[in-house]
Amino acid sequence: MRLSTHKGHDQLAAGRRLAVDMIFWITAFFVGAGIRFYGDWATFHEAISDYAPGLVISALGLVGLAYIFGLYSIGGTRLRLRRRIVLISCCLFAAAVVLLALGSINYSLQVGRGVLVLSVVPATFMIWLHHVIIHNLSYGFKERAVVFVSSEEDEAEALLLQSMELRNCVLLGCYVRKGYVPKSDIKCLGNLTEVRKRVEESEIDRVYCTTDSQREPDVAQLLRRLRYSGVSISSTSLACEEAYQAIPLGLIDDEWLLHACGQPNHMYIAKSKRLVDIVVSISIGIVLLPAMLLGVLLVRWWGGSGPVFFRQERLGRFGRKFEVIKLRTMGVDAEAKGAQWSSANDPRVTPVGRFLRKFRIDEIPQLWNVLRGDMSFVGPRPERQEFVDQLSAVIPYFSERLLINPGLTGWAQVCYPYGSTVEDAVRKLEFDLYYLKNMGLVMDLFVLLDTIKIVLRGGASSRRGENLAEFERKLQETRQEIRASRSKKVS
Repeated sequence: MRLSTHKGHDQLAAGRRLAVDMIFWITAFFVGAGIRFYGDWATFHEAISDYAPGLVISALGLVGLAYIFGLYSIGGTRLRLRRRIVLISCCLFAAAVVLLALGSINYSLQVGRGVLVLSVVPATFMIWLHHVIIHNLSYGFKERAVVFVSSEEDEAEALLLQSMELRNCVLLGCYVRKGYVPKSDIKCLGNLTEVRKRVEESEIDRVYCTTDSQREPDVAQLLRRLRYSGVSISSTSLACEEAYQAIPLGLIDDEWLLHACGQPNHMYIAKSKRLVDIVVSISIGIVLLPAMLLGVLLVRWWGGSGPVFFRQERLGRFGRKFEVIKLRTMGVDAEAKGAQWSSANDPRVTPVGRFLRKFRIDEIPQLWNVLRGDMSFVGPRPERQEFVDQLSAVIPYFSERLLINPGLTGWAQVCYPYGSTVEDAVRKLEFDLYYLKNMGLVMDLFVLLDTIKIVLRGGASSRRGENLAEFERKLQETRQEIRASRSKKVS
């Protein structure tokens, strides 16, 4: 039986899941109180009566936050299981805090410690289990997708879609426009006039379309009609973003950038992000103060002659210059021959500096830059003027990184290791542009968690970047093959 993707079904499913979490949360406290006051039913009834208002309010807070995080919708973004569990755990923690806060404000609503322990543990287990089931349903459901093809560029991207492991879709084939004849083995399902019939028969859930095709008036009109018929519309670039958590430069244009600018939460960018930066930098600064003092001692005693701290001019938001502060990891004459890129096995790095870099201890002083507002906690890494000028001349859209504050850590840093080539800079830019489009509190939270994992592990993996590089290589080869096929047919 085919699962509908219409908005009404999604809302009904979200309502059911929301209700289940509320029931689990409240029921767990009934069970906890029953165990705590077993045999004394008068006290049990009195406790439940006192707990009820706080339980309802905390349950509403739990499901409200989970709904904001998008944890109830199959038709929405599919979260990986680890991220789903982390997010629902944050919601459970928030619900417990609300319950405790209410008890502090009004003593009659206070839940005893014994009942709290006996209730929160089973509630957490049941709600975790519920979201594991939601995750399995989400990944088990496969949308039926087609792609519109009207040119060789469209066909090249369609072939890549066909070769990609789309997590939530099965690509049935393509529909062609203006009599275009595919030059590859991709399955042709007919022309665009036949799409509406397939939609009416509920045989298509999603349509992929290139940006170039969307600019055509007849295609744009058809896409709008399909969207209001319950079909999801996606660009091929969006499929790549979902697969690689980055955006290949070969699929970017000014229209994509303009659309990306409208995606992030503007209130978060303008107000909340700065507040988060201050709170996180002060909190983490206190926790990491012993590590920084250790780093200072190591640089002073075994880092060779020279200052403990390294200061260098970098470019911040909109190209504004500021002085970044780090623990010195190189010799004082490291740039005697001019500005050079740093690499993973840079010979200029001292033995102590190598240790500091591996566990990111040298970055801790930059918390001062975050407090000053020169940097954010999460964002693209700040670059020197020389490198920005050099890379902007050879890499399209490189200067887009300067639209937001640079970060102490960032999506590119957790997805890709140290790089010292133009190709490495391209890979990191593709992750940075993805962050610019999707930045928000949730994504910043996961960047921070990934950063902690990398620090404990001692380095980032290049797997994501390697997969993206392989995709772009296939994109170029596919385009060349289709052009060669056309040339043969013409001759």
